[in-house]
Amino acid sequence: MYESSINLNWQRRYRGLIPASDHSLAADGTAILVRSDPVVARTYQVLQLDTSGSETEVCAIAVETVRSFVPLPDGRMLLGMTADDIYIFREGKKTRFLPDRRVVYTDLALALTSETFVAAYSDGLFSTHGVAFAESSGRLIWHRDLPSQVNCVAINGSGKAVAIGLQTGRLYALDHRRGALWECVQDEPVTALAMGAEGYGVVAGTHSGTVFALDDEGGFRWRAAVGLSVTGIAVSHGFEWTAAVATDGAAHRLLCFDREGHPVWELDLEVKPTGVALSPSGGHLLLTFSNGGASLFEVHFASRQEAVNARLIDQAREANDEQGLVSAREGLLAALRRAPHRAEFAEELSAIEERLMAMLHGHADARREEGDLTGAFRSLQCALALRPWDPDLFTPCRAARNAAVTDLSQRAERAEEVRDWDVALELWIEALALDPLLTEARIALRQVRESQARDLTSQGDSRELLGDAVGAVTLWRQARELCSTPALEERLRTAEINRCMTAGIAFYEAERLPEAQFQFAKVLALDPDHAEAVRHLGYTHGRTEERSLISDRFSRLE
Repeated sequence: MYESSINLNWQRRYRGLIPASDHSLAADGTAILVRSDPVVARTYQVLQLDTSGSETEVCAIAVETVRSFVPLPDGRMLLGMTADDIYIFREGKKTRFLPDRRVVYTDLALALTSETFVAAYSDGLFSTHGVAFAESSGRLIWHRDLPSQVNCVAINGSGKAVAIGLQTGRLYALDHRRGALWECVQDEPVTALAMGAEGYGVVAGTHSGTVFALDDEGGFRWRAAVGLSVTGIAVSHGFEWTAAVATDGAAHRLLCFDREGHPVWELDLEVKPTGVALSPSGGHLLLTFSNGGASLFEVHFASRQEAVNARLIDQAREANDEQGLVSAREGLLAALRRAPHRAEFAEELSAIEERLMAMLHGHADARREEGDLTGAFRSLQCALALRPWDPDLFTPCRAARNAAVTDLSQRAERAEEVRDWDVALELWIEALALDPLLTEARIALRQVRESQARDLTSQGDSRELLGDAVGAVTLWRQARELCSTPALEERLRTAEINRCMTAGIAFYEAERLPEAQFQFAKVLALDPDHAEAVRHLGYTHGRTEERSLISDRFSRLE
């Protein structure tokens, strides 16, 4: 269903239509489409269609079968990419880029104003990979090798920065002099990239179904899961709007986002999309499809955003619990970041915060009456986080924290009296979470750990006297995690020696000599003077040599 802020200008279908690319739309919504000539072989028609669908042929170009074209909006220049060549078409002339180089090209992007371009390539064996930066004349400016296959590239409108997306998920941004701007590491293979007119930010799509935006320093601005593999990305020049097409082969979808990554339009598509383009202002959107179809939409995302904002205010007014109020507050803050001049959002935000403050104070009072002093403090702490500048909040919040710490300390001391070490440990740790500088709590925590370790050590000694060596070692190890002592380490060393000797003798008697040698060697590593281990290790070596001699004699008999 189309929204009132979305209008379909025209639909066309052409045999052999090449997918739309970055600059297929001009500022006024005029579209550039490239199609195979229906009559003349190895020829392509460059068509220009205005917003009414009126069609004009810009030119016809003769070239081998081309996988993709990247045009400028007025059609005066095009780049064509085959599997192993890049052609530059300008003013009726055709130039081949790096004709002597034998590589396989994977992607291509053209700058809007400087007429420079970037191309991704691999060698014929796909063992080396890289990108090349060049002028529209075909002159190579620089190239750079990369550690894995380059899936896609993008270049900003001024040609001052390029973005590179790898199969491993790593992204790079370089300036026009090959200098590193930033690097982003994430796990999903990058399948689509787009850059704006200026700056070093980028919007990327992944094979796993994620669209995300990075700022000028490579930090994440927003991320959205779309559920389908992203095959195309387009952005308006100022990053106000992003359009993405995604498919899994059976389902196909168009998704549009605002600057903050909030969805503003979503459309299920009947045919697999092959390309997407946005006009510089984001006022028009072009889609191309695998059946040769093309559609131009006039979009008013700002109007649609107004509807989203209206719903946001309604939801804020209807919120009646803490979670709903917090969600409404976050939505209003995001709306104010997009439009700081909107006073009505600020008024709703103030009303939401007043309701939240009253609710949090009520929760604090209720929990205090129930004896949950820690819960009372947490509620006041949330209130203070909402309004850290409010002087009337700091004093009661501090008093609530002190009361909670005192309560936790007293409960921990009572647990110590009845030797309930687990509860005492939990309470002291909770007290330190509220007041990390509480020295007496840290001293008490250490003493509790030591006391619990002594109890576990004593229990392990009792298990050992009963012949339960495994149970004794388990308890001693638990004690060591709490508080390690030389006596405890000696117990564990002796127990390990005894265990290895027992296992070694059992292996020796079963004639499993390599396993027996390993166990006796472990004993000697722990106690080099262990006479019984030395003796048995000698036995195992002797029997091994004896077996070797017998084997050699039988070999000679054969």
